[in-house]
Amino acid sequence: MTDTAPPTRHELEIQSLLDIGKTLTSRLRQDEVLRAIFDKTSEILKPRDWTLFLKDSGSPTLRFAITVGRVAERLSGQSIAVGEGVAGWVARAGEPLLVEDVRLDPRFAGRFDKETGFETRSLVAAPLGASGDVLGVIELVRGPEEPPFTRQDLRHLSVVAEYAAIAILNARQFERIEQMARLDYLSPLYNSRFVHDALSATFASAAGRPVSLVFFDIDRFKDFVDRHGHIEASAALSRIGTFVHGSLPSGAMGFRFGGDEFVVVLPSADKPAALEFARGLRAKLREFPIPVPGGGSVTLTASFGVATAPEDGGTPEDLLRRADEAMYHVKGSGKDAVKSA
Repeated sequence: MTDTAPPTRHELEIQSLLDIGKTLTSRLRQDEVLRAIFDKTSEILKPRDWTLFLKDSGSPTLRFAITVGRVAERLSGQSIAVGEGVAGWVARAGEPLLVEDVRLDPRFAGRFDKETGFETRSLVAAPLGASGDVLGVIELVRGPEEPPFTRQDLRHLSVVAEYAAIAILNARQFERIEQMARLDYLSPLYNSRFVHDALSATFASAAGRPVSLVFFDIDRFKDFVDRHGHIEASAALSRIGTFVHGSLPSGAMGFRFGGDEFVVVLPSADKPAALEFARGLRAKLREFPIPVPGGGSVTLTASFGVATAPEDGGTPEDLLRRADEAMYHVKGSGKDAVKSA
């Protein structure tokens, strides 16, 4: 019988790094990825003080996305410029860096040491690089009472950073695709598939506050289609959707429910506030020009129904149904008006 030799330290380290890769790349949302980076970095590298910087989109800055250690609270919410300090240099150069003694490296910027009272002596940093872009930097630091980082630490951190970059990029792409799947193909509004999910989330976070819904339908839109054709009708719906999106108050969500029907969800809005919004939207729509072939323009009207929870219903389905019923009552009694459930 042959005894199996126990795994060497090197083999255990390789297996740990492979486990990191599997864990990170299996996450689909960025908040989950960041949590996994936190867990695995703490588990494998066991740093006492470390930071994950993320590069802000469209801005030459790195924000402290994760801060761990003795002065973490003082660093939370702050940022540095790309190029500033060792982390900034790594972000700009796209290369990992080991600094055994920061006193001997001119790239080290002691701004945060002065602000926090912490004394950095050694550090190691690796870029989160993916698809030719640097998404951020992981930086581990040690004080003068601790041994300096080594080349092996740099290699391990670089592997973690590579996996982390792939995971963050995948999560961002997934979230972009998910967002695109929620959007109306004609306008910046959400599509009908997202109405029930959005309403359910709004109800869940309402915490006793009212939730209102405005349901409206463009009047005599079939006449517009018959007169100007489907291409012009789609262009008109696109313009109306953009107009509605630009009219939404803070926190509200707009949807093209289907065809020429639209829905607006107003979190925390009571019945009077929802009616005021619907009447204002109706008035603005009556004056909103829709270009038509030949160089002219027309205006359209709409019929509005308003419902508010909990008085008009305790579920998303109740609220949508009651607003729809109120809208159809307007349709059957003259159009171009607002009615509450």
